[in-house]
Amino acid sequence: LTKITELLKPYAKYIPYTLGGSLALYLFRQYFRGRHAKQADMDNKIVIITGSSAGIGKISAFELLKNGATVIFACRDENKALKIIEKTKTIPQGKYSKSAFERSFFIKLELSSFQSVNNFVKQFKEKFDRVDILMNNAGYITMEYKITEDGLETMVQTNHHSHVLLTHLLLDVFNKAETRVINVSSIGHNFSNYHKKLKEEFGKGKDQYKEEINSNVANKFVPYGNTKLCNVFFSQYLSEKSQIDSKFKNVLSYSLHPGSVMSEFSRFSSDMSLIARFLVTLSWPLLCFCSKYEIDGAQTQLRLCYDKKENLKNGGYYDNVVEGTLSKNAQNKEIRDFVMEQTFKDLA
Repeated sequence: LTKITELLKPYAKYIPYTLGGSLALYLFRQYFRGRHAKQADMDNKIVIITGSSAGIGKISAFELLKNGATVIFACRDENKALKIIEKTKTIPQGKYSKSAFERSFFIKLELSSFQSVNNFVKQFKEKFDRVDILMNNAGYITMEYKITEDGLETMVQTNHHSHVLLTHLLLDVFNKAETRVINVSSIGHNFSNYHKKLKEEFGKGKDQYKEEINSNVANKFVPYGNTKLCNVFFSQYLSEKSQIDSKFKNVLSYSLHPGSVMSEFSRFSSDMSLIARFLVTLSWPLLCFCSKYEIDGAQTQLRLCYDKKENLKNGGYYDNVVEGTLSKNAQNKEIRDFVMEQTFKDLA
């Protein structure tokens, strides 16, 4: 011990700096992880989560199951979803009459197909008589321009149109006392260019941002941002309808930005150019340090499940668990009205 003390003695003056630096790094890391939601009992709540076989959707499902909810895993990949549901057996049963595994159900949902959405709703109604929470969580990013069988660009149909269709087809089984519709948007809604090219590009029979999707990486964020702005608009639309239409009377709707979550970065990598992938790889340690774990990224949508409605703003946009700041586009009622009107035309 004496020898070790003698060896370390020349470096003793660096110990305060080392400890101080370590503490600073820890505090910065905690800051980037963000706030966490206060949990609540979700016993007897029936929750549908789209895209719940991975990422923050999976985390949300597991957290809600821990707190007593019944969760429907609405996913396109059955094998993957069933493997995830198998893992719910590790969740302690606690005070609840059924285990998390017994409260987990899979129903196939492919959001790039309206027929699949209809099939999902039919199967859901055969098993359940109500919905308490609909979490429109699934999100899709692509670097390749494709049109679905329904005539829409894949990204906008998956992220927006199909969630709108799903919500409206479930309307008759929404809990009459209160149903929450949670639309997972993104800070990426700031990239939207709807204020410039909306009427020329949005909807069936138009180019649907083909030029941007087929161009460089920076421009590819534009159509993705457009779909995320649609998520915000849809929440605002539902909130407005709750004030004027009795069918929506007890529907509460929120949109949110989950934060920069590590799983989000991996979505882009496969379609990136070699140079772009090299730059991402180079900056990967910094991205990891400044990003949230999936459990952190799920906290905002979990708060919108847990908290009392009196503490939340119907139609509001949330970021890092609290109410967030919207872009100018997201506050443009004229753009919103056009988007929603054209959306229902595309769905007709």
